[in-house]
Parts: sequence; C-alpha cells; structure tokens
Amino acid sequence: MLTGKALGVLAVLAGRDRPAFTRVMSRKVRAKVIGGGKTIVATDGLMKLLTDEHELAFILGHKLGHIALGHVGTWAYRLGLRIPRLELAADAHAIRLMRAKGYDASRVPGLFDRLMAGKTGKSLREMAARKAAILNLIEGA
Repeated sequence: MLTGKALGVLAVLAGRDRPAFTRVMSRKVRAKVIGGGKTIVATDGLMKLLTDEHELAFILGHKLGHIALGHVGTWAYRLGLRIPRLELAADAHAIRLMRAKGYDASRVPGLFDRLMAGKTGKSLREMAARKAAILNLIEGA
C-alpha cells in the first residue's frame, strides 16, 4: 500500500483535523500514534500486508479511535501496553468511521486472519476476540 494512498484515506476519515502520517522502514507489522495524537506511524511490514484501501481505512480509523477516545494520553498507551477493552473500543470506532465514510467493513475480518498468522498464546486469543467482536459489529449493523 502506498503512502500517498494512506494520506488520501486519512483525509477522508479525519478531514481537516487529521494527524500527520509517517511510514517507517521495519518488517514488523505495527502502527502507533505518537506526539500526543499528532502523528500516526505505520511500518512497511503493515503497509505491505494491506490489500486495499478498506483495510487501510480500518487501521487508520483504529488509530484515530485511540486519539478520539482519549487513549493516547493514558499511561498504558504511552508504555505500548495493549489493553483489550481499549483495543475493542478503537476497533468499534474504526468500524463506525468506515461506514460513515463509505468504506467496506466486511473486508476487516480477512485482514485479521492475516494479522493472526503466526501468533500464538495470549496474542492469538486477543486477536481472535477482536475479530469476533468486529464480526458482531458488522453483522449487527
């Protein structure tokens, strides 16, 4: 996925008050918010995993959710800890935002399948729980 595409999707999702977007060279599959919500950073590993702008909209919408819901200022977020209830809330925010802006949320479960590949233990269980919650959101529309 190209950086220019990410900037376009971010503009659609967040409008004028959007944070900056930066892509960093790393094989890790990761995205995060830095600078107190002023910048979304995504790795090459994540960007290469995404197959279309709908999946990209979910990732960016999720990060926008962390900003909008005030998670970015919490000690857990700053330390890089993943709190399941915060992740689920950001996921729900992303799905609502995707729908409001015309993106296809039904593409997200396939993304989670790829994100879960190679995961084990607690990490796999948490990702599976998030996927199940997203399916419930999609089906409950």
